[in-house]
Amino acid sequence: SGSRAVTIDTTPPGAPVITSVMDNMGTVTGDIANGGRTDDTTPTLNGTAEANSIVRVYNGTTLLGSVQASGTGAWSYTPTA
Repeated sequence: SGSRAVTIDTTPPGAPVITSVMDNMGTVTGDIANGGRTDDTTPTLNGTAEANSIVRVYNGTTLLGSVQASGTGAWSYTPTA
C-alpha cells in the first residue's frame, strides 16, 4: 500500500476569445471589424479556448448556445436566426 502524491491544478483556464466574426450573407460579406456592423443575422464566430472545453455564447445574459473547442482549442459557432 504505497502512497501517491496528488497535484491539484488550481489555476482556472483563461476565458474563451473571439478571434473573428464572419458575415457570409447580404451585400457585404467577409470579416466584421471589432465594433463593425453586419446585415447577417447568423454571423459565424470563431475563436480559441482551452482544448476540449465547452464554450457558451451569450447575448447579454441570454444563452444563445454552446460548442466544444477542438483538441487545439479552436471553436466556431453560428447562431440560429
